[in-house]
Amino acid sequence: MALTWVNKNISKFGGDPDNVTIFGESAGGASVHYLLLAPSAKGLFHKAIAQSGSALIPICHLSSSVSTQRAFRLGQALGCETKDPQHLADFLRTVPAEKIVLAHRKGLSKEERQHLMTIPFSTTEEFGSDAFIPGDPVKLMKEGRFHKVPFITGVTSAEGKLALSDVFRSIDLSKIEKNFHNVVPYNMRHKLGTQRCKEIAEKLRKFYFENKPLTEETLEEFVAMQSDLIFNHGFYKTVTLQVERSNSPIYTYEYDHKKPAQLDMYPTGPKHIPGSCHAEELFFMFRNVYLSTDYEPDSADDRVRTYIIKFWTNFAKT
Repeated sequence: MALTWVNKNISKFGGDPDNVTIFGESAGGASVHYLLLAPSAKGLFHKAIAQSGSALIPICHLSSSVSTQRAFRLGQALGCETKDPQHLADFLRTVPAEKIVLAHRKGLSKEERQHLMTIPFSTTEEFGSDAFIPGDPVKLMKEGRFHKVPFITGVTSAEGKLALSDVFRSIDLSKIEKNFHNVVPYNMRHKLGTQRCKEIAEKLRKFYFENKPLTEETLEEFVAMQSDLIFNHGFYKTVTLQVERSNSPIYTYEYDHKKPAQLDMYPTGPKHIPGSCHAEELFFMFRNVYLSTDYEPDSADDRVRTYIIKFWTNFAKT
């Protein structure tokens, strides 16, 4: 709807309806990628930038069966005992949005709550001629069913530090160690079953931890594993499938810049772990009302900001 409005009205603001660039970060990056897969968005944009986000990232997509199970659990938690999806939908439309938001994690099963960085509800495939996403994202990409436009996408060098930031800091390392198979992304566990996931988890332990336990001393290894499992694999798969099935240019990047001292208020986990956390580049793209982003002229921070803004705006203009 927003892109349709932009397409119709952008010329009134000095814009070009034939040269629209969409971009976003994290969930916004995944939203950009979903628009690349959405038939209804055809012709409404001409370039795309997805920062640390993709429809192929585990936390950004749910199968319709899992989404349905979680929706019924949420309905039950809010007082609706039914197995009829239409009855559930009608009921949820009567519930205040704030109440749904406060209860949304009750859609998770007991096992799902043990998993790190689990988002209860995300985009899922739909059915029908007007479906936003008409199938599994991987299948759509393998079939070349996406908008083939110039594309920039990338990640930060330590995305997995997000799991250690204050956003997710309630994690208990001893509990993760005790149930290490829960590090396997839920979409894989759902398909493979507990026993197979335990075998995979032990291979992950050997590869990332050299068979050492998860403790405060192995947090750097934990961050590397989380970066790969949650973000990097989905990024790599997105780029690989798109390169194989599109002639439009694709540009990739990895953001890795030491965070300046004035951004220490932004929680990114223990300082001794190297690399740039998820979303750190945003402080070089936008001003912030809470943190000072006025960097010394011609400093490394100032140059990084200039480079990023020039890269993105030049891409949009050309």
